[in-house]
Amino acid sequence: MASEQELQIAVAERARQLFARVREHTPSAFNMAWWSGKVMDWCMRNKAFKVEMFRFVDVLPYLTSSAAVARHLKEYFCRPEQDFPAALQWGLRWLSPDSMAAKLLAKEVRANVVRMARQFITGATPSEALPNIKRIRDKGLAFSLDLLGEATLSWPEAEAYQRRYIELLETLLSEQHRWPALGEEGTDLDWRVTPRVNISVKPSAFNPRIHPLNYAESITRTKEMMKPVFRLAKESKAFVDIDAEQYALKGLTLDLFRSILDDEEFRDFGDAGFVIQAYLRDSEKDAREMIRWARERNKPVTCRLVKGAYWDYERVVARQEGWQVPVFEEKAETDANFERVAALILENHQAVRLACASHNLRSIAFVLEYAARLGLPRNEVEYQVLFGMAEPIRVALEQEGVPLRVYATVGELIPGMAYLVRRLLENTSNESFLRRVYADNVPLEHLIEDPRERIPHPETAPPMEGG
Repeated sequence: MASEQELQIAVAERARQLFARVREHTPSAFNMAWWSGKVMDWCMRNKAFKVEMFRFVDVLPYLTSSAAVARHLKEYFCRPEQDFPAALQWGLRWLSPDSMAAKLLAKEVRANVVRMARQFITGATPSEALPNIKRIRDKGLAFSLDLLGEATLSWPEAEAYQRRYIELLETLLSEQHRWPALGEEGTDLDWRVTPRVNISVKPSAFNPRIHPLNYAESITRTKEMMKPVFRLAKESKAFVDIDAEQYALKGLTLDLFRSILDDEEFRDFGDAGFVIQAYLRDSEKDAREMIRWARERNKPVTCRLVKGAYWDYERVVARQEGWQVPVFEEKAETDANFERVAALILENHQAVRLACASHNLRSIAFVLEYAARLGLPRNEVEYQVLFGMAEPIRVALEQEGVPLRVYATVGELIPGMAYLVRRLLENTSNESFLRRVYADNVPLEHLIEDPRERIPHPETAPPMEGG
């Protein structure tokens, strides 16, 4: 194994090579020729506009007429106390919401927001998603499909989600014979290691009463609701990944995953995965516990390692309740922890296979280089990107010749709006890698340096908000 200094030099050089491949391309979300690109730019430049835009996107699916859309646009963007430029007021300041001109403008704005949401969603139903899935496969990429919507409110709704996940699996399984396995020929497995059909499920969709204060019953009831999905996956040779959600459900979700696979019916089932969120302070401890469990079970599973998608939510909730904030509040700390946990999983690849889910070139370069230093075969580590985002990064990874999976969603417009807001939050965050590359023009050498070097020391760090 190379020295630490040699490793850091190699990671930086690998990141430069990746960046050289992507620098000529702009992700569609940041393409200023697109309406969505202009919205992204305005959100990044004007925080007040960003807040109003997200409020409007959130309510849009419930507005049933162009006049209602126009009224909301005026209320959000044309108030007298706002100093938004005229272009950010959609031309509505002096128009009556009931006028024909206002209705036409509102109709166009609505169509553009829906088009922006569909950039990140493969289809409203599994059948509608199939053309996009075929395009993904034709590019030599695998997929993982997730049904939009979570946190069901009733048992009939949870049962409907269970049926929808089974329908999703059945639809994909009926089509998989049309998709040649990726990688080497002569196998039904992509890259000889993983099924062609892959879905992601959220525990809160299966149990309206799931709650950490109702721990034992939450696991028992959610497990019973999820077992039919796992059973179909096992019988049909499909892969099921249990997604991570908010921090309150983190421990319960990991225990649920272990409980299902420790069940007599699934002890020999290995086509399953869990998620570790690197922005959580206790993520390394969780990873070690999952590795220890997987070794004892003696059947490898997969870990999708992500940075995390609920950072703003976790900080706000913790501070409102007076709790310790569970996430790292410095982006550099999350990036450094991602590399630390990735190295831990790679060193224990016989028990837990790594799926590196990041759009950060430095993070990707670290995983590529560390896996190479360990002498792992290329098909031992999988890389994942989000559907509709970071296309240049996806292309750069394709040129690396590594297993590459697109995480994609299926769903209707209303849950799709929540997913759109989450993606917009990620893209417009001050610390977003994509924003820093494509909008802020941050120097390359700063982007690819060891994140441990960017962690502020206590004596130099700015004071925390709220004391």
